[in-house]
Amino acid sequence: VQMHITQLAPVLKANADVVAVWQAGFIGAWGEWHTSSNNLTTAANKLAVRDALLAALPAARQLQVRNPSDLMAWFSVPPTEANAFSATPSTASRMGLHNDCFLSSPDDVGTYAPPSAEGALRQYTKDATAITAFGGETCYVADVAQARMHCADILAEGAAYHLAYLNRDYYQPFFDNWQAEGCMAEVSRKIGYRMVLRSLSHSQTVRVGGSVALSLVIGNEGWARLANPRPLVLKLVPENAVNEAGAVVLALAGTDLRRIAAGAAAVTLSSSAVLPKSLPAGRYKVQLGAPDPAPTLSTQPTFALRFANADQATGAQWLTTTGFMATGTVLTVK
Repeated sequence: VQMHITQLAPVLKANADVVAVWQAGFIGAWGEWHTSSNNLTTAANKLAVRDALLAALPAARQLQVRNPSDLMAWFSVPPTEANAFSATPSTASRMGLHNDCFLSSPDDVGTYAPPSAEGALRQYTKDATAITAFGGETCYVADVAQARMHCADILAEGAAYHLAYLNRDYYQPFFDNWQAEGCMAEVSRKIGYRMVLRSLSHSQTVRVGGSVALSLVIGNEGWARLANPRPLVLKLVPENAVNEAGAVVLALAGTDLRRIAAGAAAVTLSSSAVLPKSLPAGRYKVQLGAPDPAPTLSTQPTFALRFANADQATGAQWLTTTGFMATGTVLTVK
Protein backbone atom coordinates (compact mmCIF):
# COMPACT_ATOMS: atom_id res chain seq x y z
CA VAL A 1 0.00 0.00 0.00
CA GLN A 2 2.76 2.44 0.90
CA MET A 3 4.57 1.69 -2.37
CA HIS A 4 1.36 2.19 -4.35
CA ILE A 5 0.76 5.56 -2.68
CA THR A 6 4.32 6.61 -3.47
CA GLN A 7 3.70 5.73 -7.11
CA LEU A 8 0.62 7.98 -7.10
CA ALA A 9 2.49 11.02 -5.76
CA PRO A 10 3.61 12.40 -9.16
CA VAL A 11 0.11 11.92 -10.56
CA LEU A 12 -1.37 13.90 -7.67
CA LYS A 13 1.24 16.62 -8.08
CA ALA A 14 0.59 16.91 -11.81
CA ASN A 15 -3.17 17.13 -11.29
CA ALA A 16 -3.38 19.06 -8.03
CA ASP A 17 -5.14 21.93 -9.78
CA VAL A 18 -8.28 19.81 -10.24
CA VAL A 19 -8.17 17.97 -6.91
CA ALA A 20 -10.79 19.27 -4.49
CA VAL A 21 -10.08 16.82 -1.66
CA TRP A 22 -8.72 13.25 -1.51
CA GLN A 23 -10.59 10.49 0.29
CA ALA A 24 -8.09 8.21 1.97
CA GLY A 25 -9.14 4.74 0.79
CA PHE A 26 -6.71 1.78 0.61
CA ILE A 27 -7.90 0.14 3.84
CA GLY A 28 -10.84 -2.25 4.24
CA ALA A 29 -14.21 -2.64 2.54
CA TRP A 30 -14.96 0.18 0.09
CA GLY A 31 -11.70 1.77 1.25
CA GLU A 32 -13.58 3.01 4.33
CA TRP A 33 -10.98 1.97 6.92
CA HIS A 34 -12.93 -0.89 8.51
CA THR A 35 -13.18 -4.71 8.15
CA SER A 36 -9.73 -5.04 6.60
CA SER A 37 -8.86 -8.58 5.48
CA ASN A 38 -5.16 -7.70 5.76
CA ASN A 39 -5.11 -6.37 9.32
CA LEU A 40 -4.61 -2.79 8.15
CA THR A 41 -6.96 -1.36 10.78
CA THR A 42 -4.49 -1.52 13.64
CA ALA A 43 -3.52 1.85 15.04
CA ALA A 44 0.02 1.51 13.72
CA ASN A 45 -1.04 0.52 10.20
CA LYS A 46 -3.63 3.28 9.97
CA LEU A 47 -1.03 5.82 11.01
CA ALA A 48 1.48 4.51 8.47
CA VAL A 49 -1.05 4.73 5.62
CA ARG A 50 -2.19 8.16 6.74
CA ASP A 51 1.36 9.51 6.74
CA ALA A 52 2.06 8.02 3.29
CA LEU A 53 -1.09 9.67 1.93
CA LEU A 54 -0.25 13.05 3.41
CA ALA A 55 3.29 12.84 2.04
CA ALA A 56 1.98 12.08 -1.46
CA LEU A 57 -0.73 14.74 -1.43
CA PRO A 58 0.25 18.33 -2.34
CA ALA A 59 0.38 20.45 0.81
CA ALA A 60 -2.43 22.76 -0.30
CA ARG A 61 -4.98 19.92 -0.44
CA GLN A 62 -6.88 18.08 2.29
CA LEU A 63 -7.08 14.36 2.99
CA GLN A 64 -10.43 13.00 4.17
CA VAL A 65 -10.78 9.93 6.36
CA ARG A 66 -13.94 7.95 7.08
CA ASN A 67 -13.97 7.69 10.87
CA PRO A 68 -14.10 10.60 13.32
CA SER A 69 -12.66 8.22 15.93
CA ASP A 70 -9.42 8.11 13.94
CA LEU A 71 -9.17 11.89 13.90
CA MET A 72 -9.82 12.05 17.64
CA ALA A 73 -7.13 9.45 18.27
CA TRP A 74 -4.59 11.42 16.24
CA PHE A 75 -5.59 14.95 17.28
CA SER A 76 -7.23 15.43 20.64
CA VAL A 77 -8.03 19.05 19.80
CA PRO A 78 -9.78 19.92 16.50
CA PRO A 79 -8.02 22.38 14.15
CA THR A 80 -8.54 26.10 14.57
CA GLU A 81 -8.36 29.09 12.23
CA ALA A 82 -5.04 30.04 13.80
CA ASN A 83 -3.30 26.79 12.92
CA ALA A 84 -5.21 26.09 9.69
CA PHE A 85 -4.44 29.27 7.78
CA SER A 86 -0.99 30.10 9.08
CA ALA A 87 2.23 29.93 7.07
CA THR A 88 2.78 26.42 8.46
CA PRO A 89 -0.63 24.69 8.66
CA SER A 90 -1.03 21.96 11.26
CA THR A 91 -1.44 18.35 10.19
CA ALA A 92 -4.92 18.35 11.73
CA SER A 93 -5.96 21.20 9.45
CA ARG A 94 -5.07 19.09 6.40
CA MET A 95 -7.51 16.35 7.40
CA GLY A 96 -11.23 16.34 6.79
CA LEU A 97 -13.93 13.69 7.04
CA HIS A 98 -16.24 11.86 4.66
CA ASN A 99 -19.39 10.25 5.98
CA ASP A 100 -20.72 7.69 3.53
CA CYS A 101 -23.88 6.96 5.52
CA PHE A 102 -24.88 10.53 6.37
CA LEU A 103 -28.33 10.62 8.05
CA SER A 104 -28.85 6.91 7.33
CA SER A 105 -29.38 5.58 10.87
CA PRO A 106 -29.21 6.84 14.46
CA ASP A 107 -25.41 6.49 14.48
CA ASP A 108 -24.95 6.87 10.70
CA VAL A 109 -24.36 3.12 10.35
CA GLY A 110 -21.50 2.96 12.83
CA THR A 111 -19.88 6.29 12.02
CA TYR A 112 -20.40 7.46 15.59
CA ALA A 113 -20.13 4.08 17.36
CA PRO A 114 -19.98 2.92 20.09
CA PRO A 115 -23.02 4.55 21.74
CA SER A 116 -20.93 5.60 24.76
CA ALA A 117 -18.72 7.73 22.49
CA GLU A 118 -21.40 9.06 20.13
CA GLY A 119 -21.84 12.43 21.80
CA ALA A 120 -18.13 13.17 21.90
CA LEU A 121 -17.58 11.96 18.32
CA ARG A 122 -20.43 14.06 16.97
CA GLN A 123 -19.24 17.18 18.77
CA TYR A 124 -15.66 16.64 17.60
CA THR A 125 -16.89 16.28 14.01
CA LYS A 126 -18.92 19.48 14.21
CA ASP A 127 -15.93 21.38 15.60
CA ALA A 128 -13.40 19.95 13.15
CA THR A 129 -15.57 20.47 10.07
CA ALA A 130 -15.99 24.13 10.92
CA ILE A 131 -12.41 24.34 9.60
CA THR A 132 -11.87 21.31 7.34
CA ALA A 133 -13.84 19.70 4.52
CA PHE A 134 -16.79 17.40 5.24
CA GLY A 135 -18.87 15.53 2.65
CA GLY A 136 -19.90 12.09 1.51
CA GLU A 137 -23.16 10.39 0.70
CA THR A 138 -26.24 8.85 2.24
CA CYS A 139 -26.55 5.06 2.02
CA TYR A 140 -29.00 2.20 1.73
CA VAL A 141 -31.59 2.16 4.47
CA ALA A 142 -33.00 -1.22 5.50
CA ASP A 143 -35.36 0.32 8.05
CA VAL A 144 -36.71 3.66 6.84
CA ALA A 145 -37.90 4.45 10.35
CA GLN A 146 -34.25 4.49 11.48
CA ALA A 147 -33.14 7.07 8.89
CA ARG A 148 -33.42 10.84 9.08
CA MET A 149 -34.86 11.56 5.64
CA HIS A 150 -36.89 14.68 6.29
CA CYS A 151 -36.16 18.28 5.36
CA ALA A 152 -35.77 19.17 9.02
CA ASP A 153 -32.97 16.60 9.29
CA ILE A 154 -30.87 17.68 6.32
CA LEU A 155 -31.34 21.39 7.05
CA ALA A 156 -30.22 20.96 10.65
CA GLU A 157 -27.38 18.48 10.14
CA GLY A 158 -26.14 19.93 6.87
CA ALA A 159 -25.46 23.15 8.75
CA ALA A 160 -24.20 21.51 11.95
CA TYR A 161 -21.64 19.32 10.13
CA HIS A 162 -20.71 21.95 7.52
CA LEU A 163 -21.65 19.80 4.54
CA ALA A 164 -19.53 20.72 1.51
CA TYR A 165 -20.71 18.09 -0.99
CA LEU A 166 -23.04 15.10 -1.21
CA ASN A 167 -23.24 12.31 -3.79
CA ARG A 168 -26.33 13.16 -5.85
CA ASP A 169 -26.79 9.62 -7.18
CA TYR A 170 -26.97 7.63 -3.95
CA TYR A 171 -29.10 6.96 -1.98
CA GLN A 172 -31.98 8.31 -4.13
CA PRO A 173 -34.90 8.06 -1.62
CA PHE A 174 -33.31 10.86 0.45
CA PHE A 175 -33.36 13.23 -2.49
CA ASP A 176 -36.85 12.17 -3.48
CA ASN A 177 -38.09 12.94 0.01
CA TRP A 178 -36.44 16.37 0.14
CA GLN A 179 -38.01 17.15 -3.21
CA ALA A 180 -41.42 16.00 -2.03
CA GLU A 181 -41.18 18.01 1.20
CA GLY A 182 -40.09 21.14 -0.68
CA CYS A 183 -36.55 21.80 0.56
CA MET A 184 -34.46 20.47 -2.33
CA ALA A 185 -33.77 23.92 -3.77
CA GLU A 186 -32.64 25.24 -0.39
CA VAL A 187 -30.41 22.21 0.20
CA SER A 188 -28.82 22.74 -3.22
CA ARG A 189 -28.10 26.38 -2.38
CA LYS A 190 -26.71 25.65 1.06
CA ILE A 191 -24.35 22.72 0.36
CA GLY A 192 -20.80 24.06 0.17
CA TYR A 193 -19.91 27.76 0.32
CA ARG A 194 -22.09 30.62 -0.92
CA MET A 195 -20.15 33.89 -0.92
CA VAL A 196 -22.04 37.18 -0.99
CA LEU A 197 -20.31 40.53 -1.50
CA ARG A 198 -22.06 42.82 0.99
CA SER A 199 -20.12 45.98 0.22
CA LEU A 200 -17.01 47.29 -1.48
CA SER A 201 -15.18 50.57 -1.01
CA HIS A 202 -11.87 51.65 -2.52
CA SER A 203 -9.71 54.68 -3.17
CA GLN A 204 -11.36 57.03 -5.61
CA THR A 205 -8.22 58.67 -6.97
CA VAL A 206 -4.66 57.31 -7.02
CA ARG A 207 -1.44 58.65 -8.46
CA VAL A 208 0.35 56.73 -11.20
CA GLY A 209 2.35 54.02 -9.47
CA GLY A 210 0.48 54.61 -6.22
CA SER A 211 -1.47 52.23 -4.04
CA VAL A 212 -5.22 51.63 -4.12
CA ALA A 213 -6.82 50.62 -0.82
CA LEU A 214 -9.88 48.37 -0.63
CA SER A 215 -12.31 47.31 2.04
CA LEU A 216 -14.68 44.42 1.36
CA VAL A 217 -17.48 43.00 3.46
CA ILE A 218 -18.27 39.39 2.51
CA GLY A 219 -20.75 36.89 3.91
CA ASN A 220 -20.99 33.13 3.49
CA GLU A 221 -24.56 31.85 3.32
CA GLY A 222 -23.47 28.25 2.71
CA TRP A 223 -22.87 25.40 5.11
CA ALA A 224 -19.13 25.10 4.51
CA ARG A 225 -15.89 27.00 4.08
CA LEU A 226 -13.85 26.80 0.94
CA ALA A 227 -11.54 23.82 1.27
CA ASN A 228 -8.65 25.23 -0.76
CA PRO A 229 -6.84 28.59 -0.99
CA ARG A 230 -8.78 31.22 -2.95
CA PRO A 231 -7.44 34.81 -2.85
CA LEU A 232 -9.17 37.76 -4.47
CA VAL A 233 -7.77 39.86 -7.28
CA LEU A 234 -8.52 43.35 -8.53
CA LYS A 235 -8.97 44.04 -12.23
CA LEU A 236 -8.77 47.55 -13.66
CA VAL A 237 -10.20 48.04 -17.14
CA PRO A 238 -9.75 51.33 -19.07
CA GLU A 239 -13.19 52.93 -19.14
CA ASN A 240 -13.46 53.06 -22.91
CA ALA A 241 -11.42 49.95 -23.75
CA VAL A 242 -12.53 47.59 -26.49
CA ASN A 243 -12.53 43.96 -25.32
CA GLU A 244 -10.81 45.08 -22.10
CA ALA A 245 -7.63 46.06 -23.90
CA GLY A 246 -5.08 47.49 -21.47
CA ALA A 247 -6.65 45.86 -18.39
CA VAL A 248 -4.43 44.88 -15.47
CA VAL A 249 -5.02 42.25 -12.78
CA LEU A 250 -3.55 42.90 -9.33
CA ALA A 251 -3.21 40.50 -6.41
CA LEU A 252 -4.95 41.42 -3.15
CA ALA A 253 -2.96 40.15 -0.16
CA GLY A 254 -4.82 38.94 2.90
CA THR A 255 -8.03 38.04 1.07
CA ASP A 256 -8.03 34.23 1.17
CA LEU A 257 -11.74 33.37 1.13
CA ARG A 258 -11.15 30.23 3.21
CA ARG A 259 -11.22 32.58 6.17
CA ILE A 260 -14.92 33.31 5.67
CA ALA A 261 -16.59 30.79 7.97
CA ALA A 262 -19.77 28.96 7.09
CA GLY A 263 -22.77 31.07 8.03
CA ALA A 264 -20.73 34.23 8.61
CA ALA A 265 -22.99 37.21 8.00
CA ALA A 266 -20.33 39.81 7.29
CA VAL A 267 -16.53 39.61 7.42
CA THR A 268 -14.41 42.65 6.58
CA LEU A 269 -11.33 42.09 4.45
CA SER A 270 -8.93 44.99 3.97
CA SER A 271 -6.23 44.99 1.34
CA SER A 272 -4.31 47.16 -1.09
CA ALA A 273 -2.61 46.89 -4.45
CA VAL A 274 0.23 48.88 -5.95
CA LEU A 275 -0.48 50.13 -9.45
CA PRO A 276 2.12 49.41 -12.11
CA LYS A 277 4.13 52.54 -12.95
CA SER A 278 3.42 51.76 -16.58
CA LEU A 279 -0.33 52.06 -16.07
CA PRO A 280 -1.48 55.19 -17.94
CA ALA A 281 -3.46 57.91 -16.22
CA GLY A 282 -7.19 57.72 -16.81
CA ARG A 283 -10.45 56.30 -15.53
CA TYR A 284 -10.68 52.57 -14.88
CA LYS A 285 -13.69 50.35 -14.29
CA VAL A 286 -13.17 48.23 -11.19
CA GLN A 287 -13.78 44.48 -11.27
CA LEU A 288 -13.37 41.93 -8.48
CA GLY A 289 -12.39 38.33 -9.09
CA ALA A 290 -11.62 35.09 -7.31
CA PRO A 291 -10.03 33.00 -10.06
CA ASP A 292 -8.52 29.63 -9.33
CA PRO A 293 -4.97 30.33 -8.09
CA ALA A 294 -3.49 27.50 -10.18
CA PRO A 295 -1.72 28.98 -13.25
CA THR A 296 -3.32 26.29 -15.40
CA LEU A 297 -6.83 27.43 -14.40
CA SER A 298 -6.52 31.10 -13.44
CA THR A 299 -7.70 32.38 -16.82
CA GLN A 300 -10.59 29.90 -17.16
CA PRO A 301 -13.86 31.51 -16.04
CA THR A 302 -15.40 28.07 -15.44
CA PHE A 303 -13.12 27.69 -12.40
CA ALA A 304 -13.70 31.18 -11.00
CA LEU A 305 -15.67 31.63 -7.80
CA ARG A 306 -18.90 33.51 -8.49
CA PHE A 307 -20.47 35.72 -5.86
CA ALA A 308 -24.04 34.66 -5.20
CA ASN A 309 -25.37 38.21 -5.54
CA ALA A 310 -23.31 39.17 -8.59
CA ASP A 311 -26.37 40.20 -10.61
CA GLN A 312 -28.40 41.59 -7.72
CA ALA A 313 -26.16 44.28 -6.20
CA THR A 314 -26.71 47.77 -7.58
CA GLY A 315 -24.50 48.38 -10.59
CA ALA A 316 -22.84 44.96 -10.31
CA GLN A 317 -22.76 42.30 -12.99
CA TRP A 318 -21.20 38.88 -13.41
CA LEU A 319 -19.10 38.70 -16.56
CA THR A 320 -19.51 35.15 -17.77
CA THR A 321 -16.82 35.30 -20.43
CA THR A 322 -14.08 36.38 -18.02
CA GLY A 323 -15.19 35.11 -14.59
CA PHE A 324 -15.05 38.54 -12.94
CA MET A 325 -17.63 40.67 -11.15
CA ALA A 326 -18.05 44.18 -12.52
CA THR A 327 -18.59 46.28 -9.41
CA GLY A 328 -20.00 49.35 -11.15
CA THR A 329 -17.37 51.61 -9.56
CA VAL A 330 -14.57 53.62 -11.14
CA LEU A 331 -10.98 54.40 -10.10
CA THR A 332 -9.25 57.52 -11.40
CA VAL A 333 -5.48 57.32 -11.93
CA LYS A 334 -3.68 60.67 -12.23
